[in-house]
Amino acid sequence: MFNSRVFLSSMVPARAIRARGRLILFLLALCASGSVASLSAAIADLSDASLAGQLQSKISGGLIGVRPELKELVKRTEGKPDQATYLFLLGLSYQDEYSETGDKEQLKQAVKIYEDYVRKFSDGQHHDFARFNLGGAYTDLEEPEKAIGHYRWLYENSGNWTFRNEGRNRMASLYISNGTAGEGVALFESIFKESTLDPELRAQSAAWLLQGYLDLGRAEEILPYLRYLTGQYEAVYDPAFNITLLKSGDGLFDREEYDQAILLYSFVKSRAEIIDFYERRIRELEANIRYLRPNSESYMVFDSQLQAAKARLKGVQEIRSYDVDMRWRMARVYKETERIWESLWAFIHLYEDFPEHEQSEDFLYTAYGEAVLLGDQAMAEELAVDYLSDPEREKFRSPIVLGLAQTYARTQRFQELLDLVAEYRKKSPDQRTVAQLMNLVGSYMISMGQYGDLLDYMQTVKGELRGKEPSTQAVTYWLALSELLLADYPRASATFRDFLAKYGERSIFYEDGSYRYAISLFGEQKSAEARDQFLKFVGEFPDSSLRGEAELYLGDITRDSGDLPAAAEHYRLVIEHTQNIAFISKATFSLSDVMEISGDPEGAVEVLEEYVEEYGEVGEISEAYFRMGMILDRLDRLGERFAIHGEAIRQLIADPNRYAVDRLIRTYEEDYVKYDRSFSDSVALLDHMMEDDAFRQKFLTDRVYQYQYMQSEDGVYVDRELANLLTRDRSFRAKIIETDRPLDPNTMQPRAPRESDITAEEAIAELAILRDIYLEKSESLAPYQASVLFNELLREGEAEKDFIVQMRARMALEMMGENDPDPYFSQEELAGAPPAVLLWEAAKYEERDPELAVQLYEDVLINHPWSDSVYPALMALGDLAIQSAEESGDPEQWTRALAYYNRVTDRYAMKVRDAEPYLKKGMILSQLGRDQEAIDTLGQVLRNPAWKGLDHAKAHLELGLAYKRIGKLGEAHGFFERLIVAYGGYSDIASWAYFYDLQVLEEMGEEESVDQLLEEYRTRLSVMKKTKAFEQIEENYEL
Repeated sequence: MFNSRVFLSSMVPARAIRARGRLILFLLALCASGSVASLSAAIADLSDASLAGQLQSKISGGLIGVRPELKELVKRTEGKPDQATYLFLLGLSYQDEYSETGDKEQLKQAVKIYEDYVRKFSDGQHHDFARFNLGGAYTDLEEPEKAIGHYRWLYENSGNWTFRNEGRNRMASLYISNGTAGEGVALFESIFKESTLDPELRAQSAAWLLQGYLDLGRAEEILPYLRYLTGQYEAVYDPAFNITLLKSGDGLFDREEYDQAILLYSFVKSRAEIIDFYERRIRELEANIRYLRPNSESYMVFDSQLQAAKARLKGVQEIRSYDVDMRWRMARVYKETERIWESLWAFIHLYEDFPEHEQSEDFLYTAYGEAVLLGDQAMAEELAVDYLSDPEREKFRSPIVLGLAQTYARTQRFQELLDLVAEYRKKSPDQRTVAQLMNLVGSYMISMGQYGDLLDYMQTVKGELRGKEPSTQAVTYWLALSELLLADYPRASATFRDFLAKYGERSIFYEDGSYRYAISLFGEQKSAEARDQFLKFVGEFPDSSLRGEAELYLGDITRDSGDLPAAAEHYRLVIEHTQNIAFISKATFSLSDVMEISGDPEGAVEVLEEYVEEYGEVGEISEAYFRMGMILDRLDRLGERFAIHGEAIRQLIADPNRYAVDRLIRTYEEDYVKYDRSFSDSVALLDHMMEDDAFRQKFLTDRVYQYQYMQSEDGVYVDRELANLLTRDRSFRAKIIETDRPLDPNTMQPRAPRESDITAEEAIAELAILRDIYLEKSESLAPYQASVLFNELLREGEAEKDFIVQMRARMALEMMGENDPDPYFSQEELAGAPPAVLLWEAAKYEERDPELAVQLYEDVLINHPWSDSVYPALMALGDLAIQSAEESGDPEQWTRALAYYNRVTDRYAMKVRDAEPYLKKGMILSQLGRDQEAIDTLGQVLRNPAWKGLDHAKAHLELGLAYKRIGKLGEAHGFFERLIVAYGGYSDIASWAYFYDLQVLEEMGEEESVDQLLEEYRTRLSVMKKTKAFEQIEENYEL
């Protein structure tokens, strides 16, 4: 930056302003005092005239050479007016010697003489000149206060405008250069007020005032003067002034007064601007001085200004350019004041304008950071790519790569993300950043539901990063998590267990890994171990953000173990430890279940009511209303149940994002129809029994007839509780079966009635009580007829042109058989349909227009990606793709089907309702010739303890076939044999196992085993004849 001393000394050229005028002044003095005499060797012996003549003859060689004559003349003229000239010239001689030698003793001698002159000759011809030189001399002697005193006298008293102005200027400069600008504020203000007609002086005084107020720490007072510093005035380009602006701006920046700092920085002139100004200034001064008389005051002033300008130009030229530093300062202010847009472009221009600067890498990185803060993704990406394009840039490579990777992840540019990560892994030794990139890839894949891809990716990079920490740690964690999300619980729990044992508490994943390990154990149905691990997690991390989820699992485990009070407490703790509405909802619903099971159904309803009141805007309100109604249903308060459900449907039906309302609609319709038919048929049965004695007797006493009736159209819908009373409840049946009075063998008449006998009237009376109960139940439903409700809603939807209401109401009516099941809405109208409606409509098209059905199912995935309808949509799409593949034989259709099931198993691995998607994946992979993948997929079915029975039987069959295809006959035989032994009850599947196992044994040359297996099959022919595989076995083998 600037060297202030270079300029400050040149501001006061005390030795320069006397060069040409002094000879004329001397000669004029001589003329005034006498004639010129001849020279003499002995000065003391010379007459006054001779001494003056000798002085005149020698003066052309300089004043230093005539100093003896001057001293003698000063002594001789003591007390006389003539002494003034000789005294002044004597002072100049010492000043000349100081100029030539730099000997300050000579300058001190000059000061002594000038002070003597000023004291003796207050009205002397050279009084102002002497004071002016005193000011310069004291300045060089570093006695600024004395210098200021003389300059002030000139400014306030001199009648010569040159000395007055120069005194003013030099006095001001001394205040500035000595760091006491604040002391000069009063002077500067007076100068400013006097400068109305002098723009140059006005600018100069404004500059002085600015420096003065800054020195006093009163930056707020500079504002009125800034407008005078915008012209082409020397004050504006004065290097010292610019130094002051810089230093003051830095001080304000350090004090975080950024607005004032940038204001000062904005007035700083660049090095090039200052150089250009002073080059022009010098040319102007040289042109002005060219035609002036050397002995004139104007010449002396311009010459002084010229020398000062040259000194300033030389000083500026000798320093390096500070333009980049200045612009950097301003950019920093923009950054600190969060003026992000200005900061961004300031750093971009710094980078572009100074690409070779030592800080150019910093400029580029800072610009990138500002683009990120601004949210300008395109600009941030462009800058990041620019940074990474130069392999020499390493300082910020890691954060740049991380930021660019986040951009690729956010914009779902997966391949670019993987390419960037792979490139960084190869070239960078920074394993901490590699670990962060692994975390980013893992998070991205999970957010996209790509659990299988995550597993494959982490398995691929695991070997490459083995032993490189913390990268290996990150890869192991994501491997374990992918296994968990794919519901491969045994592998997940093993990986998490090993991970926690190896890394323990020092791992950043320790908290999450501890929690996930507990979930893995829960998935393995190791309830006791899972409970212990969850409790350990809660004990170690009581304030964890996962605490609420852990309490939810603990609630489920303790509920399953029968400890309902403990379960309720865990569910209450969920609400205390999470803000996640999904977990709050699950905990509330589970708490309600526990309270109902514990015998407090009213409390269960109250919990749900509180939930609706608290979370009405964001909660799963449809589900809450559904559960309230079902509790009332189980309390046999059906009217209240349908009232609540009906009101909830009316309230929520128009909201397409309230997905659970479709469940309300479906159950309302299904249950109303069920109850209505059940109560109606129950009343009809009771009426029939009351009115027809023969029917009553036969129904109650003939078990075959009773069974046939209850399976008939008239009896199958009769209320189960009533059916139980009439067919199984012995105590009740005893009240309604008439006593058969046998004939008296003596009289051959029925024996006499007994008190314990049941008469027809008594039986009918008991049945009448039941009939009244069921008639009351039936009548209690009358106000809530489903057809009435949904027809009303349909009319309202049509009147208000609300297609969502219309769609849902029509769906309900179609379920009841009251509306034409053919498609009603156009594709354009269905574009905004709720997912349940899309599923309903898509199912209609599966036969008539499979392509449109596919489109509607795809709309579910695209428009409602987080709804429960995604699962059935994916399954339906997979089934349609399989159907197309079987019909066309096109391998691409098999691949398409596989993609749908992959999405199911990836996204819903922990929630898959049964093994069907895995079984179909295994079958498809086999069709595609990818048998080892099929084996791995089907193995997951066998490892999941929740899938037993039929699912395991199907998995064994497909596994046997896969091993058979790849020639591993022993393994194939093992799976077929285990299926036959363990799952023989599933005759269709077991029959195929016999068929394929016979083929395998033949290929293995095990003829005896073939005969034994056929003999075993023959023992089961009564069952096996009904299976599809029987025809194949009968055709190929002798039975």
